[in-house]
Amino acid sequence: MKVLVTGSDRPFGRSVATRLREVHDVVGVGRGASEGIEPVDLSEPDQVAPLVSGVEALVHADAFEIEGLSEVSHERTLDEAARGAYVLLDEAQKAGVARAVCISTLELLRDYPDGYVIDETFRPRPEADALSLAPYLVEQTFREFARQGPLVSICLRFGAIDRPDGTPGDLAGRAIDRALVAPLDGTRSRWFLYHVSGSDRFPIRGAKQSPFSFETEG
Repeated sequence: MKVLVTGSDRPFGRSVATRLREVHDVVGVGRGASEGIEPVDLSEPDQVAPLVSGVEALVHADAFEIEGLSEVSHERTLDEAARGAYVLLDEAQKAGVARAVCISTLELLRDYPDGYVIDETFRPRPEADALSLAPYLVEQTFREFARQGPLVSICLRFGAIDRPDGTPGDLAGRAIDRALVAPLDGTRSRWFLYHVSGSDRFPIRGAKQSPFSFETEG
């Protein structure tokens, strides 16, 4: 399978691209150039269109580690995240990409009181700043494209990777593996949202159920 991975210029996106290369033909892109990474402005259709040509699935990790782009203003961060997601999905849909995986963050739900056990039915509570709003707007963009079809979108919310009460890196990797191959096309929905965490606060419930049927034990 040919897979496009955005955000590959940052640690998590780079690890995702490296993992997927073991079994897939991976195109890794990022906002900055680095070894094996093609720089691209996702808000520019002319740059995105050639990248999605022939791609069967994409993993959008651009907004997951967005706080690492410290040199970028908050206004530009928010604009590039929202427009980038829209242009990416618009061009992907035109190119016939069948599946899009959105990597989002459980930080959108941290505002709930301590002691709450939070599943996918809880509404996100982003803070009024670009670093929090960016992943939320990306989620909403993926959701709206899925509603229009025919693109199938899977949103995976992770905690901080390999941090206490976060999401172990291997667990995140296996969830992405599953998102790329789970038999979702035959379902009535084209939008799927799952929490994947090693924390009791965000238990893995939905992802274990059909049709995703994620096995947490590797």
